[in-house]
Amino acid sequence: MRLTVLFPIMTEWNAVLYVLLSFWAVGASAQAPSSISGRTFAVGIADGTSPFSGSGYYIFLPATSGSSYQVIGIHNVENSGGTYSYAAASPAAARVNLSDSASGSLIGDLLFSGPSDGTLHLTATTGSAYQNGEFEMFSGQVPSSIAGKSFLCTVDDGLDPFAQDGSFVLTMAASGNTYRITGDGIADSSGTYSYAKVNATTAKIQLSDSVVGRSTVYAAFSDPIGGGFGVIAPATGGFQTGHFVVLDTTKPAVSIVSPRAGGRITNGLVNIQGIASDDIQVVGVWYQLNYGGWRLATGTTEWTATAALRPGTYNVRVYAEDKSGNISTPVSANFVYVQTEPITVQVNGAGTVTPNYNGDLLEIGRSYTITATPGAGYVMSNWTGNVSAATPKLTFVMQSNMVLQANFVPNPFLSVNGAYNGLFYDTNEVAPRSAGYFTAATTRKGAFSARVQLAGRRYSLSGQFDLAGQAEGTIPRPGTSPLHLELQLDLHGGDRLSGRVSDGSWSADLVADRATFNSIGNPAPQAGKYTLVIPTDDSVTNCPAGDGFGAVTVDGAGQVRLRGALADGVKLTQSTGLSRHGQWPFYASLYGGQGLALSWITFTNQTATDFEGALHQIKPALATTRLYPGGFAMETTALGSRYVSPGTTNRVLDFTNGLVAFNGGNLLEPFTNRVTLSANNKITNLDTNELTLAITLSSGLLKGSATDPASGKAIVFKGAVLQRQNYGAGYFLGTNQNGRVFFGPP
Repeated sequence: MRLTVLFPIMTEWNAVLYVLLSFWAVGASAQAPSSISGRTFAVGIADGTSPFSGSGYYIFLPATSGSSYQVIGIHNVENSGGTYSYAAASPAAARVNLSDSASGSLIGDLLFSGPSDGTLHLTATTGSAYQNGEFEMFSGQVPSSIAGKSFLCTVDDGLDPFAQDGSFVLTMAASGNTYRITGDGIADSSGTYSYAKVNATTAKIQLSDSVVGRSTVYAAFSDPIGGGFGVIAPATGGFQTGHFVVLDTTKPAVSIVSPRAGGRITNGLVNIQGIASDDIQVVGVWYQLNYGGWRLATGTTEWTATAALRPGTYNVRVYAEDKSGNISTPVSANFVYVQTEPITVQVNGAGTVTPNYNGDLLEIGRSYTITATPGAGYVMSNWTGNVSAATPKLTFVMQSNMVLQANFVPNPFLSVNGAYNGLFYDTNEVAPRSAGYFTAATTRKGAFSARVQLAGRRYSLSGQFDLAGQAEGTIPRPGTSPLHLELQLDLHGGDRLSGRVSDGSWSADLVADRATFNSIGNPAPQAGKYTLVIPTDDSVTNCPAGDGFGAVTVDGAGQVRLRGALADGVKLTQSTGLSRHGQWPFYASLYGGQGLALSWITFTNQTATDFEGALHQIKPALATTRLYPGGFAMETTALGSRYVSPGTTNRVLDFTNGLVAFNGGNLLEPFTNRVTLSANNKITNLDTNELTLAITLSSGLLKGSATDPASGKAIVFKGAVLQRQNYGAGYFLGTNQNGRVFFGPP
């Protein structure tokens, strides 16, 4: 049943009317509550005897706590109050004992015909007075504020100035204390209000209305979106009763707290959690996993759901519904369920791994990176186990029962690091396109950086030797084929690096020696000054007839520096390192990279020479050059002598009477000038044709000029002295050939 009247207000009530229950049929859903604290009863009087009213409306308001109550008369009933006791007599019946300020001791019997309504029979403990009526019980939660809310109100009964029927919408301002009423058959109005709670289910609203004036409204909530109301106008005695529904158009909001979006979870039974909110009430939250069926989560404002997963990627979608049926905007989150297993990481030898995953739970199928760092005196050898690799930094994909082992071994590079200098060429045929100069620097960890000088160009390569001392790499060469290098370090004390250089069409053997000398702890025994002569190759026609020459210095660190010229006038310069065996890798790229001079020169300290080496000099055919445009290829032996500056009283060479001889170089015929070498190294010409000759005593280089007796032309010549061999030699340039000059004893 539904009571048709709620809280209309009257100024004075004659008596507190308590309705006596009629013992009618009780519905299957009837249930007397265990307590009525904080609940509100709206009573409509059916009949009664004096001093009770025989008709009218009132509300019974038990306090939220304690045993006090109020009676608010809506129509034809006085206000009163007192204390009460309550007990359920049967599932559908209850008794209320009242001590009322207006009517004394009373007994009220309640018979519930439904969960929230029924009939009331009220009697006085003395006499035969009674009252019968119907009641509606309200058990909802009164809101703390009604600002911004709208109520659709349906009128059940009323008395002027209030309407007896019809409906209207009461809209409260979102801020402030104003309202407006829009009626359906009821006059529109507006005004101000105040709002206060009476008990847990009922609020009191004081209105100052533009049409009705001052009135009081009692609103009892049966649930968050509906209830009943009663209005009284003290000035006129008018009243109105009815029911209301909260007009709720605001969608609820919902969010997913866990698992977080983009998260990775490792538990196969996932607990999905979140929160939801609404301005009225959230009644349910639904979730969907990977676009499957929608399921109801547990809880509302704080909700949870569990789901069993298989490894993979998941999408969870969620929406909430409020009491008014409003649906939230769905939200979603993607997450990944991964399986984890422990990994075993072992270390063999002196070293560490970072991060050390040993024993950690890692995700199956996920990539990880681990780095091996050797201890002092050790290097990383390799990774073994489920993955094999030779690099310290390892990226692996986790798998079940995975084992990784980092292996460290004693560092084989500690005694072989340093600078290496050498040559590469085809031993069957030295050619400019396949012969060149090589340098490399190695570190204590086996890394290297190398440079290759070939055909007038320089190329770079860097890399890492393996624990066997092997490395290889490729050097791109734009416009031509790349160079491929195979390198082998001698890890057993040989101080040598060997290998091969190739471009696919040729292959050259490479040898480079480590520079072992240093000026403090291990100075080079070859340190000092030297002179160099590169004699002509008499077995080759149409090649330079003169001798190349140079000044050479070797410092305490074994660094060799050359300054000189070849017999055809091409200048020579080089700086390189000397091996521990006294070997000098001599190389010069000539003629714009199309030619070369190359030799392994060895410091021998023999009786006849201080160093020597088989030397290749190659010049291609170059029509634009003045000397030897047809080119040449010659092999000779470079000779060297330690040079000691004689000072001012010692002769640079061991003779007094000597000669200077000229041949070749487009001369009509050879000629010789007789000379003397004084103690102060002044050279005097003894013949009629002019000749001047001077020796730079600090370096042993010589230069001068002479007049050709046959042609009368002046000849400029250059060269160097070889003190150990006791002579000097060099060249002069002719029209399209060069010639040889010799200075020595008769």
